[in-house]
Amino acid sequence: MKIRSVSVVLLALSLVEGLLLSSCVEINHLRDAQESFSRAAQAENRLKFSGRPDGLLEGAGDWAAASAGYAGALASLQRLEGDSSKKSSLEADGLWGTALTLKALCEWRLQKYPDAVKTAQLADGTYSSQLYPRDRALLRAIPALIMTDQAYAVVLAMESGDAGEGALQKVRGLLTGADGAMERFKRAQGAVEKSHPLQLYLVQAQLAAYDNYREAYGRRHLGDSVPKEDALRKDAQTSLVTLRSLLAATGDQSIAAWWKGKCLLE
Repeated sequence: MKIRSVSVVLLALSLVEGLLLSSCVEINHLRDAQESFSRAAQAENRLKFSGRPDGLLEGAGDWAAASAGYAGALASLQRLEGDSSKKSSLEADGLWGTALTLKALCEWRLQKYPDAVKTAQLADGTYSSQLYPRDRALLRAIPALIMTDQAYAVVLAMESGDAGEGALQKVRGLLTGADGAMERFKRAQGAVEKSHPLQLYLVQAQLAAYDNYREAYGRRHLGDSVPKEDALRKDAQTSLVTLRSLLAATGDQSIAAWWKGKCLLE
């Protein structure tokens, strides 16, 4: 199996590790779900970013750990959801929206896409008043993250021989338009302040989405680069500029340099 880091993973793990920190000390199931999710994300990050040429067996173990962790977190949250007294307690404390955010993220990583969208809509609708801006932004990014995964699946199919124009346009269709991944990521960014740490994750998610298109374009056009006048490339270039700006305060542009090289931007 060839492991590539095109699809969006939890690039800003620390943002999610603190998702329930303020309340989980009093609620065991909620704390267990958070910790299980965090361990799963750490395992997935090892898989996606290890870069080991001989790490397939290690990678397989990491993915098994990640999958089990997400499933364990989801099971804990479903038990909470099925216990009316515990759910009511969380609702009374204004925490159920945050629990649903974690549930939607677990469902996304387990590729339970319809469930993830349904949970995100419920949280951002019925429980909107219980959401922190960070949670609201993550929920609004869920459909875009799913579209990015779906685009990546098309890229993988193109590797197996389905590299026609239809496949390229399918990837482009998932990413462009008012309801495409790129615009959805931008709307998610609007849910948090420009200085919020989640912005760093969301702008990288946009670059990861574009990289699927770059891969698909290269396979359709025999290795050619995406033209500079292509609207998606222009969008990605803007995202890279934004990423550099977000990183300016840290003085470390290595992440931006990595994305520049990966996406073949300027």
